[in-house]
Amino acid sequence: MESFLKFFRTSSLVLAVGVFLYVYAWMPEGVTVSVDAVGNSELIVTKDSFFFGGLIFLLSINGVFFIYLNLLKNMKVRKISGGLTYRNPIFRHEMIQWFLALNGILNLGFILSMAFLASFNNQQFGDGGVLGNTIFLFPVVMLAAMVWLVVILSKNRR
Repeated sequence: MESFLKFFRTSSLVLAVGVFLYVYAWMPEGVTVSVDAVGNSELIVTKDSFFFGGLIFLLSINGVFFIYLNLLKNMKVRKISGGLTYRNPIFRHEMIQWFLALNGILNLGFILSMAFLASFNNQQFGDGGVLGNTIFLFPVVMLAAMVWLVVILSKNRR
């Protein structure tokens, strides 16, 4: 399971960078980030600021997860330990899997939001279409990840 989650995290990061580069090439010079109730642009940033800000955000989130997962993997484990502690090998393994999945889910959320902003800025949004419905996929998957965390934390490891 862990190797699949590593593949999922890595492939979602590569896909996020690819989608982000595609969106950057597709965006107009002034990128609308926020609109008011009428539909007028409230916040417009330049294409370059949007690209570099988003790239820094994506890489910093993935960097934090990478550092935390390496610290968690290299932590010393006790042979006999129970309860909810990272020194418990079973709990630590399950938490590593959860963090890998969460990192991949956040990357997918980034992909969906970039595709939504690109579609919105190029007036191809229309009535929402397929993208309007898939944008709701991210909160559902995040809810599933939180339920998975509750299941991990509620297991009796004595």
